[in-house]
Amino acid sequence: MLASSTRTRSCVAALLPATLLLSACVPKIKFSQPTPEANSVPAATLASATDVAPADPVGTDLDVQLPAGDPARGERLFFGRENGKFPCSACHSLERDQVLVGPSLYGIGTAAATRAAGYSAEQFIHESIVLPDAHVLEGFARPSIMPGTFGQQMSKQDLADLIAFLMAQE
Repeated sequence: MLASSTRTRSCVAALLPATLLLSACVPKIKFSQPTPEANSVPAATLASATDVAPADPVGTDLDVQLPAGDPARGERLFFGRENGKFPCSACHSLERDQVLVGPSLYGIGTAAATRAAGYSAEQFIHESIVLPDAHVLEGFARPSIMPGTFGQQMSKQDLADLIAFLMAQE
């Protein structure tokens, strides 16, 4: 009985870090009991309340036209303070050489311009977010463990704001 209990604690201890990582990177699913009032609420309101894909997902087309970005909102997105859906800071630090799970994004606004030939810094950041396996830095897992679904989960405005914030990290 004691060996089984020790084995169970070992399994829980081994799985806990992975569970915390996934809970930070994967959008939260909300479950609730249906109420009579739910049937009277417009479908669009119900959809937004359950964090489904935005009406204008950015997708993975790198030529998509993005609106002007708001770096202050991008900062809130990065730190998970704007709707909690994209807490980039759970895996990426803005401190020099501080690796959490993914690479540090210290100075990414400048460094991104030199990471891929023929790409502007904005294009590199855009592609790195919506197609995370496109540019995996040396020393990190391939394929990337970064979710590849942000193109379907982020609106064009979300991505533009996040890029604007990251471009300010010089």
